Amino acid sequence: MSGSLRLLCVLFLKIYDTLPLLRRLPLPFQKIFKNYDALKKHTRDIIAEHKQTRVLGEPRDVIDCYLDEMEKVWCSS
Repeated sequence: MSGSLRLLCVLFLKIYDTLPLLRRLPLPFQKIFKNYDALKKHTRDIIAEHKQTRVLGEPRDVIDCYLDEMEKVWCSS
């Protein structure tokens, strides 16, 4: 995907998140919204699963590393 197209998609998705009314309009690219919502749900589910099953200091993947770093930030605040 070219840089310009990617920037346009990101901009549109930010507007979409900011204005929930757009979700109700009969737009020809409504499938983009459904896919975006499914991706967000899937990401949340994976993170929730990692939070429940992780062992501190023993990261399995990048998500565990991210959660470890987030915990360090929260503890130091």
